Amino acid sequence: MKNNKVLSLVSATFIIQLSVVLTGLYLLRDVKSLKPIQAAVVNQKLLNQTLPLAEKSTEKTILESPKASKLKPVVNKTETTNTDANNLKVSKAPEQVKTTKESTITDNLPTKKSKSHSNLVEYTIQSGDTLSSIWIKNGGNYAGAIEAAKAFESAGVSLNSLRPGETVRITLKENGGIQKFVKRLPGAKSLVITSNDDGTYSSNLNEPQVIVSKKKVSGIILNSFAESAYRVSVPPELIDDFVDLFGGRVEFSRNVQPGDVFTVVYSEKKTAKGVKLSAGPILAASLENSGKMLAAVQHVDSKGESRFYDESGEPLGNYFLRYPLRFTRISSQFSNSRFHPVLKISRPHNGVDFAAPIGTPVRAVADGIIQSAGWSGGSGKMVKIKHCDRWSTAYLHLNSISKTLRPGTKVKRGEVIGTVGKTGLATGPHLHFSMYDRGRYVDPMNTELPKMPTENMIPTEFLRATLRMLEQEKETIQIAAANTSTSLG
Repeated sequence: MKNNKVLSLVSATFIIQLSVVLTGLYLLRDVKSLKPIQAAVVNQKLLNQTLPLAEKSTEKTILESPKASKLKPVVNKTETTNTDANNLKVSKAPEQVKTTKESTITDNLPTKKSKSHSNLVEYTIQSGDTLSSIWIKNGGNYAGAIEAAKAFESAGVSLNSLRPGETVRITLKENGGIQKFVKRLPGAKSLVITSNDDGTYSSNLNEPQVIVSKKKVSGIILNSFAESAYRVSVPPELIDDFVDLFGGRVEFSRNVQPGDVFTVVYSEKKTAKGVKLSAGPILAASLENSGKMLAAVQHVDSKGESRFYDESGEPLGNYFLRYPLRFTRISSQFSNSRFHPVLKISRPHNGVDFAAPIGTPVRAVADGIIQSAGWSGGSGKMVKIKHCDRWSTAYLHLNSISKTLRPGTKVKRGEVIGTVGKTGLATGPHLHFSMYDRGRYVDPMNTELPKMPTENMIPTEFLRATLRMLEQEKETIQIAAANTSTSLG
């Protein structure tokens, strides 16, 4: 009986122990089944700390997928394993994050092509920037900046051309430093500075292929000429040129009427890619005013010199300009005897004094060759031009003389040769203008201006052909306007 009790007690104890073991195994299974979820929670927290904001939603989706639940975390075995996810410590979780990111977001990895693009920097020049500061900011050094400055100089490009707000393109070397520096220049050109193996830099001026074409635009004046020209896409820079061509014969503010027809033929320059470089010059133009067609036709002679002629073949404007500047008043006329305000004596005044502010541009009154340009005693800074065997002009008391002028330099009519000043024997800012006829002083205001040599006149056939084209354009635009008016009526 006693033995039976002992046996029953042992059996009960064994059953209890077995139950405990089974319960422990069952609980252990639950704990193991929780670990991937716990690891995923920890990994999610690490991902949220390391991944960019734009990638978080992608990573979250990955962790909730069936594949994510199979991720096996590496648990630091020296720490106590606990079913509480907040106490779970994962020693190699950062490696797991890296693995997950690389294996699941392959579309976001840079390709070889984009990697090469990552070496390209578009830098916007800031106020106060110099070539050296730009170089240093973009990974270069002072030695490289000095060599790059030499490359600028060899290309004939001033460092002062680096302007705030301008964008330059910089290609970086893989091991640091600057491989290439590209600056845009006027006319779609570019300066390319390239690194050499010896640490120096070489320069190259890239010029685009230029295509020159002839453009033709016609229109009818509705309100003002400028407004109507702009409406039919006449380049703005040519509108003033058109007015200058006809300004001697038409007062645009009063004589131009609604219904007058105009045509502009001009050259246009573009790159092979269609980028517009420039518009002009005007090759031919016409304006129907009060029922009469006025024309301006450009002709280039055998010497390469261009000039405009009217519908009769006469050169537009005079061969000589009457006035060499825009002046406020004539302060002293040509005279055989005038009291000199500085010398306090009476003597001939062999020219005309035009009062004007210091710095006012002074123009050559006709084509010619510079005889002298510089200081000339009481005349101050002076320029003298020989226009032909008969005619010469002189410009005295200048404040400055164009740096390009030297004896023998050719100048064109209207070209700026200097600015008004008060150098030499002058009491105030003005231009003293003298004209010579075979070496003898003449009054510029009362002398009949020279006519153009006949050998420089426009060929008759060329003029007729151009006038026919302008007439046809006028008729075409008038017919189109009439048809439009009829359809609207």
